[in-house]
Amino acid sequence: MALNNIENKKYKQAIKYLEQVREYPEKLGEGKPYDPDYNLQNYLLAYCAKQSGDKQKAKQYKQDILNFSSNTERFSSTRNATSNYIALLMLNKYDKKNQAMQLMERWKHYQDSLSNWHISDISP
Repeated sequence: MALNNIENKKYKQAIKYLEQVREYPEKLGEGKPYDPDYNLQNYLLAYCAKQSGDKQKAKQYKQDILNFSSNTERFSSTRNATSNYIALLMLNKYDKKNQAMQLMERWKHYQDSLSNWHISDISP
């Protein structure tokens, strides 16, 4: 629904749907995850806020991405490549290229260590 609203330039309606992502109904079962990754939602929220003229809110969503992604352990262990890509976009946009490079090097090392353990190897 949110993406349809974004495509139709109904940014305020899209924001309502994107904000609902943060709600975890009691009937869900497990409840809210310990450390949820909202980078994709925050990226879309920042875009919608900017398009609807709320630059301050857009800046806050971008800051939320930077805050979430500044933890190297979290960045390295996430299996969500989209989240990492968004984090790198924000770091580069805010002229934090050194931090982006450090995160990428650590992530590369983490990925290399997985292949060393043959975790990602599917051999007969």
